[in-house]
Amino acid sequence: MNSDYRMCTRCVMDTTAEGITFDENGICNYCTEFLDRSSKVIFQNPEMRRKELEDLVRRIKRNGKGKRYDCVVGISGGVDSSWVLVKAVELGLRPLAVHMDNGWNTELAQNNIANLIRKLGVDLYTHVIEWNEYRNLMQAFFDADVIDVELLYDNAMLAVNYRQAAKESVRFILAGTNQATEGMRMPSNWNWSKFDKRNIVAIAKQFQNVELVTFPAIGTLGYIWHEFVLRNRWISFLDYMHYNKCAS
Repeated sequence: MNSDYRMCTRCVMDTTAEGITFDENGICNYCTEFLDRSSKVIFQNPEMRRKELEDLVRRIKRNGKGKRYDCVVGISGGVDSSWVLVKAVELGLRPLAVHMDNGWNTELAQNNIANLIRKLGVDLYTHVIEWNEYRNLMQAFFDADVIDVELLYDNAMLAVNYRQAAKESVRFILAGTNQATEGMRMPSNWNWSKFDKRNIVAIAKQFQNVELVTFPAIGTLGYIWHEFVLRNRWISFLDYMHYNKCAS
């Protein structure tokens, strides 16, 4: 093993992460930054959290008045997004459930989505990416040996949710993301900008000569348009409530 190799004494981050530093106790800057940035959410006073949730729900309802839906909920079929959809309905919201199908859905995920939609009585929009197109895109990314093969899924998922929010003229996209489990800043050598449409198009063309037809790519300009012109807001909904995945 490299003699310069080190692992954080508090978390699992190590010297494979670009830009990592350690203090005198061997604790890395990544988990320290995480705690500094996330503690106000993770350890928030329950009463304050409740009031912030009530305020958010009021704003969503007010913005959605007179519209078919008042928010979009991106749903994968997993526990996090499923829980968001359940809580949204329980709180009296009128969500449009949005799903991006890239051909990798498990039978369990599909059953979860079908059961949720039926029992909660909400509408579902599903965008299906043609399988051969997505398969060729994945192969192009493997051939290119990029650092973030999840860029394809993340970009398409973001694009589909933003587009449906814009189509229905609703500002709020409720997501199953949260600071507690996803709040650590990723090293620059571990991931890539999720809105780099130019990168996706270039890799697809160079390595598999595939064009984006059903893949709903979104670029930086698209992000700016949705966030700052249309004022669509991506909300980590689980940050507004006590959420324990194991107990949910």
